[in-house]
Amino acid sequence: MTLRQVNQVAWVYWGNPDVPVLGLRLTKGDIMTTVLNVQSSPAKAGSASRATSQAFIDGLLAAEPDAEVLTVDLVDNPPAHFGPDQLRAFFAPDAEGSPDMKAALAASDSYLAQLEKADVIVLGAPMHNFSVASTLKAWIDNILRVGKTFRYTETGPVGLVDGAKKVVIVISSGAVYSEGPMAGCDHCGQYLKDILGIIGLHDVTIIRAEGLAYGPEAAEAAMARARADAEALATATAAVPVH
Repeated sequence: MTLRQVNQVAWVYWGNPDVPVLGLRLTKGDIMTTVLNVQSSPAKAGSASRATSQAFIDGLLAAEPDAEVLTVDLVDNPPAHFGPDQLRAFFAPDAEGSPDMKAALAASDSYLAQLEKADVIVLGAPMHNFSVASTLKAWIDNILRVGKTFRYTETGPVGLVDGAKKVVIVISSGAVYSEGPMAGCDHCGQYLKDILGIIGLHDVTIIRAEGLAYGPEAAEAAMARARADAEALATATAAVPVH
């Protein structure tokens, strides 16, 4: 079942994603925003990506106090890296009927349920050696599942996740990768956008806290810009009706 809001009407879809089976007149407060907050920085309290992510979430909560925040801390609870058991379960036709396969898919199923529930997805992604943290890569491996989040066609993969979801990627880095001589070494931002696009998520905004290793003044200025970007985006996001 899919619920989409258009103005003051919630349309319920079942089976055919183009034909609603029910329309419900809404009043303020009928639909609550759910935010999925996925964090991967091991720096914890000193993390720029965590702090900037929180600035966005705080801004959203200021506008929508009743919003629900689901936090997935990949440092406190790291996902298992993709192994033989997961590989067999992901591609076994009877995986959901086997106890062993169910166990292998448990973490992935949990992540997919959170992903499906979310209206807004926040990914805290510190740059590690030009790419994402290994824990975030493991989370990605758990949410890319054929028949669940995407399917193969003759013209390429097609996403199965509701494309109305908003994604905010917060990237922190010691150097500047958004432009200049190091731009070609950024295998974090575009990688995440490509992965999200595969599963059908295209409404993606990247916030950067970069140049953090260029000295205290540069780091302070970078964090101030990132916080301002996060707060502005939160205001804009809260103004858009939940689908």
